[in-house]
Amino acid sequence: MESISSLNERIVKSFLDLYTLQLLSGSPRWGFDIIVEAKKKFGVILSPGAIYPLLYALEESGYITGTWDSPVRRGKKIYQITPKGREYLDAAWKAVNLTLEGLHSKPVLKTELA
Repeated sequence: MESISSLNERIVKSFLDLYTLQLLSGSPRWGFDIIVEAKKKFGVILSPGAIYPLLYALEESGYITGTWDSPVRRGKKIYQITPKGREYLDAAWKAVNLTLEGLHSKPVLKTELA
């Protein structure tokens, strides 16, 4: 049987796009902040190789925007959710809840992760 920590890791990684958008809906962040939050909240260690390609893909899709914190030198890229990203996040949580409702008699997932 799978341990709770393994299950947490599998769920966080499976829903990493939604988790990232949920965090960004609370406040702008840079990639390392997302890694730290996942460790603090779920005990899951995300690698930069997992989070940064996802951030680039979300940016390409128009769900987030990224701005360098320094125009002079390469610093941190700060990401924030866009209106399109909020729409996607809302639709995705509805889809997740509908799926879970099919497994249970009532919704079991809160949309407030962050």
